[in-house]
Amino acid sequence: MNQLDISEAWKSAVRLVATNRDMLGAIAGVFILLPNLAFAFFYPEPQLPAGLSPREQMTILSEAYSRAAPLLLPISLVQMAGMLIVIIVMTDRSRPTVATAIRRGALATLPYFGAQILVGMLLATVFMAMAALAAAIGSTAVASALIMLVVVLAATIGLRMVLVAPVLACEQERNPVAAMRRSWRLTQGSALRLAA
Repeated sequence: MNQLDISEAWKSAVRLVATNRDMLGAIAGVFILLPNLAFAFFYPEPQLPAGLSPREQMTILSEAYSRAAPLLLPISLVQMAGMLIVIIVMTDRSRPTVATAIRRGALATLPYFGAQILVGMLLATVFMAMAALAAAIGSTAVASALIMLVVVLAATIGLRMVLVAPVLACEQERNPVAAMRRSWRLTQGSALRLAA
């Protein structure tokens, strides 16, 4: 089993960014910056008048984000594709064309989105179970300890899933669960170094 070497990964990333700087800038501009600018243009951040209560502020923000919701998913998918394309361009030794990298990134986008949903569902299930346990116990101290446990667990799972995108992009895995397992194996024993 290959083990993640944080130091070597960092050196490699710096070298690859320097080598592919112009192409990465163009890809990031089209797939990451441009969607953000479009979103900011079509759905500007709402201006909150002074003197509003927190409840009124939340109502205004909630309405604004509800109106923007139809655009959030497509923008997120485009940005995910952009991130995957950048990983492919930086890491594929066969030096794929931009068109090939875009095609492969597009094919990996839905599995990556699926993996994100699975991780979110896992964390939500853990949170709900801990909240139910805290409510059943009824102790504030226990509830606080359980909340801290959920935060630590969420951070650990997030760190262990950090290589899902590279697995999907570089190894061309298309099964989100297999990519999550592979990320879990690759980060075995590296969670603290990843956090640092």
